[in-house]
Amino acid sequence: MFEVLLAICFVALVLASVHDLKTREVPDYLSYTFICVGILIQIYYVLKSFDLNYGLYVLLNFVGASSFGMLMYRAKQWGGADTKLTIALSLFLMKPSNIWLFSNYFLNFLLVGAFYGVSGSLFLIIKKRKKFFEVSKKEFGTSKYYYFASLTILSIGIIFLFLQNFLSGFFIIVGILGLLSIFLKNADKLMIKSISINKLTEGDWVIDKIVINDKVLFDPKKEVDVKLKQITKMKSEGVRTVKIIEGMPFVPAFLIAFVITMFKSDFFLSVITGLVFPAFLF
Repeated sequence: MFEVLLAICFVALVLASVHDLKTREVPDYLSYTFICVGILIQIYYVLKSFDLNYGLYVLLNFVGASSFGMLMYRAKQWGGADTKLTIALSLFLMKPSNIWLFSNYFLNFLLVGAFYGVSGSLFLIIKKRKKFFEVSKKEFGTSKYYYFASLTILSIGIIFLFLQNFLSGFFIIVGILGLLSIFLKNADKLMIKSISINKLTEGDWVIDKIVINDKVLFDPKKEVDVKLKQITKMKSEGVRTVKIIEGMPFVPAFLIAFVITMFKSDFFLSVITGLVFPAFLF
């Protein structure tokens, strides 16, 4: 039975990924159906096993996934659909004989998501390299101390590497992550674009405060994304264009992490053990 549920999960993630790549949206009916089926599955497992401890694990999984999803949503790191998929997967990837499957998936997802996000940003930087260099030059004044600190730490790591010091890996990783964070911050600005109000859809991240005749129609500091009624109000008030952040479609990262977990559930631990820890042993 569990294999059938995993197949359903795979199909749902494929459909969600296709929708996300094509429209940058995932239909609510797909996300909510996914969650509802997951809830029914766990109710069945709890009643069948009559194990209150298992029920507690299910609840902790659900609360943890919901909290993480909402944190990422409020931080504008991903959309509402990503949060719903996280919740659904926390319900699907768990059974009485394997209560740690979702935990393994989640760790794998963090690694896959990081690689996916960085790769997407690098692709965007290459594609819009001229604009990226303009943005980087403009932002250098506010970031130069971070550049200097990251390059210094990286240089220390390289020196320690030649001296075969065990701290070399730590300094190299911290230095690279510091430089990478600066580049990714500048890459985020490449995702900003102006669109017609007619192309604005519910869930878009509007970056500017929209005020017409002293009436606040939208405030990005108070709300994560724009709602349908706000779009309607903007149109009626004569707003023609708005600036939004067009994030990359992130649902495929969920699918990739799912496939990896099915073949190698301890993928995250294998990568960390194989790549990170040996770096400290030079």
